[in-house]
Amino acid sequence: MRRSEQRGFNTLIGQDEVRQRLTEIMSEPGAVFLLITGAEGSGKRFVAGLAAKASLCGQPDEAGACNDCDACRLFNAGNHIDFDELKPDSKTLISTQTVRESIRDLNVMPQLGQRRVILINGNLLNEQGQNALLKSLETPPPFVTFIMTANSEQSLLPTIRSRAVKLTLTARSDEAMRDILKVHGVLDDDAVRRAVAYAYGNPARALMLASDKEYPHLREQALTIFFRLPDRTAADLLGDDLEVLKHYRDNTGTGLNDVFDVWSEQLRDALAAAVGADPVSAAEGERLSRFLHTIAGKRPAADRLERCQREINRVRRALAAYASVDTALAHILLFMRKELHA
Repeated sequence: MRRSEQRGFNTLIGQDEVRQRLTEIMSEPGAVFLLITGAEGSGKRFVAGLAAKASLCGQPDEAGACNDCDACRLFNAGNHIDFDELKPDSKTLISTQTVRESIRDLNVMPQLGQRRVILINGNLLNEQGQNALLKSLETPPPFVTFIMTANSEQSLLPTIRSRAVKLTLTARSDEAMRDILKVHGVLDDDAVRRAVAYAYGNPARALMLASDKEYPHLREQALTIFFRLPDRTAADLLGDDLEVLKHYRDNTGTGLNDVFDVWSEQLRDALAAAVGADPVSAAEGERLSRFLHTIAGKRPAADRLERCQREINRVRRALAAYASVDTALAHILLFMRKELHA
């Protein structure tokens, strides 16, 4: 039976270099440690799944897994005995004990095929967990494939990074984004335009935006709050602006992370302009220019913009750890006003 061309690595849209490297890496004999990095929502888990399935497949080829053999069917059903995905013991962490239990029987031969695969979300490993994994990465059995995903390799120990074969997922082109949306059944012209315009090459974000008709309104509210931050009083921020943000705190579609994404986008473009580089998006060119003029002062603008971005990231982490939403929002508004006030 002729194999379908739309399978395996061929389903990875807009990442031609990654697709070629996957073909090369997964055909190599011996132990493999593959590190896949990229922004949140860039498709790391999807690519990791393609690599894992290809490694376990009974009859792989240059496109990866065949999708027809018993191993592929078991993998698709989530029942392949030689595949182990480490799960977090809490919302934010894979415990050191979980790591140790996973690698304890690492030398046990595969039960169904030629390889065993261990998949790990590196974002959920602390330093102790990474150290517990290190010895297995140094001297792995020849039949083991380790696959790790992470938003950035800089979050991992140098001793982990140095042992990995690395793949980095980059932002997709507008054409690739349209193809991804089409594959997922997004055909409405307005939804496609909205997703491509505001996702900036991020597939997960595009799919969310395609189904979210409220996003343009959220975006405009977030931009309004951001661009007037330098001139607002504390009373204004803790009054009207805080109420706008609180509206999104329990919204599972458009929410606070989307607001923070809009702010981060503007900070990134403002920082680029402040150091003489071209903004990445420049979608708000006129407002951004006025904003930079407003915050110009004795203190270097670039330093203040970077501090704002770091604080947004810190507030995101605090909210993920169940910090008080109202307190966190009030803090970030006042912090950014202080930094951006000339």
